[in-house]
Amino acid sequence: MIGKTRRKRTWFVAAVLAAGSLFATALPANAETGVSSSEIKLGITLPLTGAASPGYNKIGNAMNAYFKYVNDNGGVYGRKITLVQKNDEYSPQLSIAKTNELILKDKVLLSLARSELLTSLRFTSQ
Repeated sequence: MIGKTRRKRTWFVAAVLAAGSLFATALPANAETGVSSSEIKLGITLPLTGAASPGYNKIGNAMNAYFKYVNDNGGVYGRKITLVQKNDEYSPQLSIAKTNELILKDKVLLSLARSELLTSLRFTSQ
């Protein structure tokens, strides 16, 4: 008797979780900046030019290659990933300005793979 009650309770919890999951996927897609019903916009600042560029300038292309693979296979819940790249020339001040531009002007969901510039600027300014 106890085993049947536990089994029924397990099925009930599973059904509630499944219904909740279906409901959550039906919520509006544009609840976040940088996310629409068809696109997820990500940003990155990199030294695409300057002395540090040979070590960093391939990162954006590699990320785009992976995002192209994801997009070619249906995207993320049907949304295509778009990567916005900004050149910070390996300058802390320019990195801050370009990150602000990504967030405020380009309206990206988030900024990826920032170099250590912002961290070093934070510690040197304290």
